[in-house]
Amino acid sequence: MTAALDGVKLGTPVMWPSQWRSATRPGPHDIALQLGQTQPVTGLGYLPRQDGTPNGGITRYIVSTSTDGVHFTQVASGTWANTATAKSATLPAAQAKYVGPTALAGVNGFTSAAEITIQ
Repeated sequence: MTAALDGVKLGTPVMWPSQWRSATRPGPHDIALQLGQTQPVTGLGYLPRQDGTPNGGITRYIVSTSTDGVHFTQVASGTWANTATAKSATLPAAQAKYVGPTALAGVNGFTSAAEITIQ
């Protein structure tokens, strides 16, 4: 999972994928990012894989936040186009220690991310 959080520059083919056999791990797929301490959050950035393959691009998502890592509240949802460009989700101003994107739908049933950022 760390590949999605490592700050690699655009064009570098490093990514985090869900298991490739969707029959053994069908979606939704999620990641809970621990921010270290409770702090204000206002957005989530998502960069799909950058290796020229669309597999795993998130096309429908929700974003949830938590202060304890156990109880999550959905704060945003939406759709993203199936392109390799950077995406974002605006979140209502909230205090959170954990932020979690959940892929409800991904290209060919998979989920992948070259980079996930929290604003």
